[in-house]
Amino acid sequence: MDDLADEPGVKDPEKELSFWQEEITRAFAGRAQTDPGKELFEMAQTFGLEPDRFLLLIEGMRADVQGRTYATRQELEWYLWRVAGIVGLATLDILGVKGPQAQALARQLGFAVQRRHCSDDPEVIACQLRELLTGCDAVITSGGVSVGQKDYLPAVLERLGAQMIFAGVAQKPGSPMLAAEIAGKLVFCLSGNPFAAAATLEQYAIPALLRAAGRREEGCILPRTTCTLTTGFSKSSKGDRYLRAKAAGGSVTIPGEGSAEAHSSGSLSAMIGCNCLVKLPAGSGPVAPGEEVEVLYFVY
Repeated sequence: MDDLADEPGVKDPEKELSFWQEEITRAFAGRAQTDPGKELFEMAQTFGLEPDRFLLLIEGMRADVQGRTYATRQELEWYLWRVAGIVGLATLDILGVKGPQAQALARQLGFAVQRRHCSDDPEVIACQLRELLTGCDAVITSGGVSVGQKDYLPAVLERLGAQMIFAGVAQKPGSPMLAAEIAGKLVFCLSGNPFAAAATLEQYAIPALLRAAGRREEGCILPRTTCTLTTGFSKSSKGDRYLRAKAAGGSVTIPGEGSAEAHSSGSLSAMIGCNCLVKLPAGSGPVAPGEEVEVLYFVY
């Protein structure tokens, strides 16, 4: 739906937005008329999503279509909650994070976001990055950053005169990640594998963005503690490995009942409800319930 407000060529975006506003209301009443509406109903049942997550987003898109401007901070916060914060709140619903803390977190992470899909063409990638860097304070990419034949991002960044901050992280998942600066703006290039991207987003990109937005440094660093495992993990770790997990009351649970397959870089579903990463240091073997491990909580 975001394309209705942002992309040229939409004949009557106001009419389209009104249709989807009505379709969302129908979907949550179990009377959807479209396939996306029916899928939304199923997602809402699965994750406990509320209709305001989508209706407020439409309000924000309608403000874009109308070319609304914001003269005060309060007016700008009204807009940011609808185009960024409410999206974060829906994401937290899916991850199983609910309640007053979730709403506070969504407001704290309420960055206005533009999202683009880009073909594997270095000319197109360079053009998109230039355009995004003109209007955005930072850019986060996913995919095209490793050593494959079509992993063009390192070369594109060099072409754009990027100053490399680091290239590669000594961990699994997400080792190809790199960070750079172009004309004073941050660029984070994450792996194309879903969990690898999610893990490095939490470890590096979000803390850096929070710091750049003015949060005190100690509030940007992932809190670390030691917890006791309630489940194990069946694979040895040649290098530092980070696993998604759920920690509470001094205990931590690794989803998947110890299965390494559930923690592949391409699997994201096991991250639902997780609030931390478990660090298994380089050279460690399989871990079992009852062992103590280092836990890194996500920054809220």
